[in-house]
Amino acid sequence: MTCTYCVSTPEYADKTSGFFSGTEKFRIQIIRAHNTSRLHRRCTDIYMARQHPQVNPIKQAIRNMSADVQGKMVKLFNTAYFVAKCELPFASFSNLCRLQLKNDVDLGKTYHNDHACHDFISSCAEILKNEQTETLVTRKPQVFSLMSDGSTDSGVIEQEIIYVRYLKDGIPTNRYFSLQSVKHGHADGILSAIETACDNMSLPNWRQSVIGFGSDGASVMTGKANGVLSKIKSDVPWLVPIHCIAHKLELGVLDAMKEEKWLRDLRDMLQVKCLQKLDIYGNSKNSCMHKK
Repeated sequence: MTCTYCVSTPEYADKTSGFFSGTEKFRIQIIRAHNTSRLHRRCTDIYMARQHPQVNPIKQAIRNMSADVQGKMVKLFNTAYFVAKCELPFASFSNLCRLQLKNDVDLGKTYHNDHACHDFISSCAEILKNEQTETLVTRKPQVFSLMSDGSTDSGVIEQEIIYVRYLKDGIPTNRYFSLQSVKHGHADGILSAIETACDNMSLPNWRQSVIGFGSDGASVMTGKANGVLSKIKSDVPWLVPIHCIAHKLELGVLDAMKEEKWLRDLRDMLQVKCLQKLDIYGNSKNSCMHKK
């Protein structure tokens, strides 16, 4: 027994599933688990859209939309993309719309609020994500490297940002992959975040394709016993671990500053210049630099 939807859309299916290669397990729990899996639902949607393009809601809506309305929507989407690209708050979207209307740009009379901006950006993000997923899933051979680093957001919640690196027309290409919350800051928590990111990008078998992994030199990443890299390498013996070159250079400079006084003086001078540039040195009466 095979799943018609998954077999018909192999580029998006879970190729390790018995319902893709064929299975004789007819237990109702196994069938229900496959039927509710994320990859199966995605394959079902794509299959139905291909079989019945005339009832695809998005295509139908675009088909029924006049050229004039399409032009207005394109301008609104471009404006929302600008908000996201420049890291502006959603509230600025309505002001940008008002500015364009003042300049005689026809944007229509609706979808000028921050909620519409959120919907536009979410749609753009979904399209870019699908394009990235299709690029990785359909690559032949399907090989790539991952780069990962941790940080904390404004809510002091630890996040793991992940980039993917692959060859495109023979040229190494870096692309944003995912930003995942980390439940725990130890190696298992970070590895779980990486696995979740790969699952969300329809790469459940990423261990079979990854050939390199770049990170900083923190023990949680590079520890020989329980580091993230050692845990991945136990399943991927061919993995090439890479300590970030820029981070190694930074560590080398910091070590050199500990030994050379003139380097420490240079660092202090640059810090003062940065404070002056930020207008802290001249205007902050309470700063220790001003008191000196």
